[in-house]
Amino acid sequence: SGHLSIEEFHHSLQEVTSFPLRPFVLPFLRAHLPLLQREISHLARIAKQTPLSYIRSHEQVIFEAGSSPGEPCDIFHSEAADIGLARKRKASER
Repeated sequence: SGHLSIEEFHHSLQEVTSFPLRPFVLPFLRAHLPLLQREISHLARIAKQTPLSYIRSHEQVIFEAGSSPGEPCDIFHSEAADIGLARKRKASER
């Protein structure tokens, strides 16, 4: 029926990217997706559109609201990045 569970989304994303998600991503999605879905449904009703039509016709606004330029979007787990962060932490502890 066009619905994708958070777990299915997680699995599909990992298949496409070959990167595991950071541990905070799934709890974040579980907490925030229902609110986002309600907000989009409300805005779509006001615009007399389906939620999908609303998203398609307002795609740029949605992307702009999701992140700002220069803001890191680090949802993928990377061992190399974790090693770099660990080294930075050790150096700052001295």
